[in-house]
Amino acid sequence: MTTPPANTSRSLLKGLAAGLIGGLAGAAAMSLVEKFYSHPDPEQQPSPASHARKTATLSLPHRGVEALAEGDPWIFGPLMGAAYGALAELAPAVTDRRGVTFGVALCSLTVEGALPDSSLSAAKTHLPLSEQPGELIAFSVYGLVTEAVRKQVRKLL
Repeated sequence: MTTPPANTSRSLLKGLAAGLIGGLAGAAAMSLVEKFYSHPDPEQQPSPASHARKTATLSLPHRGVEALAEGDPWIFGPLMGAAYGALAELAPAVTDRRGVTFGVALCSLTVEGALPDSSLSAAKTHLPLSEQPGELIAFSVYGLVTEAVRKQVRKLL
């Protein structure tokens, strides 16, 4: 079990900030892993231009909800990282296994679990078997990088 360093007191705000930065780094790492494992289907993927037009026409408050619903990793990753960072301040045991457990839990919730049925996650249910290991690896890397960066940033705060 990981505990905060003796010279550091618990701070929810510092945990949120460190987790947010860690989640952003985790999202970047996850994007790289997904590029490695993805087999893009041009018929299912919107062109970059159409995606840019759609993004530009949404209002800012609505865009945040829409981006989260679409599974935008640049919104979802830092938000989940911030929640993880706050939780790590309150219950340091969540940081066990260097964040991989966090990534796997997030994968099970978002890919095949409860969140696809809600409006909080893109509907990625029923992934082909060939894509499931890639998703699990991507989320594991997300958790690992999020925890590593969160831990270092938290030491600096």
